[in-house]
Amino acid sequence: MNGFTWLIILEYLYFWAIIMVSILIHELGHLIVALWCGVPVETFCIGFGKPILWKRKWKGITWQVTPWLLGGYTSLHGETNIKKKKGFLAQRWSKKVAILLAGVTMNFLLACICYLIMYRSIITGLKIDFALMSVFLQKILP
Repeated sequence: MNGFTWLIILEYLYFWAIIMVSILIHELGHLIVALWCGVPVETFCIGFGKPILWKRKWKGITWQVTPWLLGGYTSLHGETNIKKKKGFLAQRWSKKVAILLAGVTMNFLLACICYLIMYRSIITGLKIDFALMSVFLQKILP
């Protein structure tokens, strides 16, 4: 294989890694808010599929990684049965909405952090080209 082929393979690996970090952050959002709202979490899984690559039980939560690493899920207690006490469906609507929106909110926060890191505005602040701005303002203002 030539160097160009390796670059394409690396780009696909970078893309896959970014997607997996995004999925991990998303699912962690659901996990954290569910625990904060008092809903027990049964399973936290990264990936899809039956053959499990890694599985551990820790603090009442089954943590697992499966071979198809293009997704994930957080299984909450009482997701399918409304009669279970402390289950997801037995919670007030505000807690349900908070748990459901937590994943998207974490993805938004991740995007904001990546933006700040990428444009170095955490350390140096936003860089403004004042010369370009003055030329632009001179053309707009008489």
